[in-house]
This record gives sequence, C-alpha cells and structure tokens, in this order.
Amino acid sequence: MLPLLLPYLIPLGLAMTGVGASILAGALTGHRMGGERLAGVGIALGTLAGWLWIRWLPQVLLPLDWAVLGAALAAAVGMAIDGVNPKPKIALAASALGAVALTWGVAVTIASATELGPMMALLAWGLAALYWLTLLWRMAHRKGDHVNDLAGLVGLFLGLVGVAWAVDAWVARDLSLAALCALAGWMIWMALAKVPFSQTARLSASGLAVCLGMGLALTEPAALPGLAVVALVPLADGTAARVPLPKGRLGLFLRPVVVGVFALMPLPIAVAMALVSAGMPVS
Repeated sequence: MLPLLLPYLIPLGLAMTGVGASILAGALTGHRMGGERLAGVGIALGTLAGWLWIRWLPQVLLPLDWAVLGAALAAAVGMAIDGVNPKPKIALAASALGAVALTWGVAVTIASATELGPMMALLAWGLAALYWLTLLWRMAHRKGDHVNDLAGLVGLFLGLVGVAWAVDAWVARDLSLAALCALAGWMIWMALAKVPFSQTARLSASGLAVCLGMGLALTEPAALPGLAVVALVPLADGTAARVPLPKGRLGLFLRPVVVGVFALMPLPIAVAMALVSAGMPVS
C-alpha cells in the first residue's frame, strides 16, 4: 500500500519541508517575512520530487516533462520577484511577463517534440498565456482574501486528474496528483502559520496548472473538450458569491465550503466530455 502512495506522500512531505525550511531560514537570518514570501517554492519542490519518482529519474524527457520544468522556472521567477519585493503593480507586471515568456517556451518545446508545427504552438501559447494572465490578475485583486483562489486551484488540479484519467494519460494524471499534494502541503502551512500567498506561491501553483493543462492538450487532443470545461473552475466564485450566507462565524465557516462545491461542480461534466471525446473514432 505504501509504495502506491509514495508518489503523493513524497510531494506532500517535501512541500511541507520546503515551506518550513524557508520560514526557519528567514527567522534565523532576521528576515522572517522574506522567508514566508519565498515559502511557496515548496510547491515546486514537492512537484519536482513527485515527477522524479513517477518518471524514475528520466533519461529522455517526454513532452509533458517540459510542462513540469516550465512550472519550476515559474517558481524561480516568483522567488526573484519576492526577493526584490516590489510594489504590487510592478510585481504583477513582472509575473505577467514571466508567464508570457514561459508559456511560449513550453508551447514551442512540446509542439516541437510532438511535431505539431508552429501554428499549433502559437495557438497553444496564446490561449495558455491569456488564461494564466487572467488567473494572475484575479489573484492580485483579491485584497488578501484567497479562499476563491485556492478553491479554484484545487479544482483545476482535480479537473486535470479527472480528464487525464478519462483519456488514459497516466503520466499527466499522476503528475497532476503530485502537484495537488504539493499544493496541499503548502496550504497546511498557510493555515498553521499564516504564510502569505506570495508571487512565488502564485506562480508555482498557477504555473503548474496552466503548463500541465497545456501539455495535456498538446499531447492528448481528446482531452480538449474536458479541459475547456475545467478552465471554468476558477470562475465559480462569481456564482458562489450570490448564495446568501448567515452572518458571523457560521457564515465564515460555510463560505469556503460553498465556494468549493461550486468549484467542483463542472468536473463531472469535464470528465464525461473527455470520456466521450476519447471514445470517438478517429476519422
């Protein structure tokens, strides 16, 4: 039983260790806030560990592997931004530039590896970059309330898992699960130590979701209908906000539950559409 769980326990454990080490290093050096801002790197470290376990130290990189490496570079960009700690608008602009550049690199690399051609790479880059920029913009305008962001990210990874399962893309499925476990490790620290949702964490988590989704779309065309539905998950907060909730502590408790329920609602439709698409004969 334990060997089956290792690909997911390792990302969870290493993510928690990375976050804790960053916080401790910041406290020991007198820069606790800086350590907390950089703690989001634990998400990338945990996912990379899961990737190495799943792929078992790959000698040859598969197309989907470039998505994980691109997301790791996104975490590095986030760490650079958090290290400088600029004003919010400058941080958002720098994150946006990093997202545009990284999606271009990942799209071109995967399209070349799969021999899809430059037009497909351009289309994938345009859609992925636009989607990632939308996620970053929404995250930057939450004003400290990140329940919707985290519910959306969890829903995105669960959607990737479901769609990858539906089209029998086991590498994408396991990598998405590893990324979800790594995100969970960081979220535990966020709940315990009030770790901020910094640029490192935002770029690590959203970069993983976008790059894995783009990699799955380029390597498994049958996944496209399901991925189109999964992309709607982060928009669930608009519908959830219309649900009347009681005031006080009960309302505060119920709000993340309601947001989570609405974020998960599109997933069965996404999986069903991917199953139908995967079962269609190739003309």
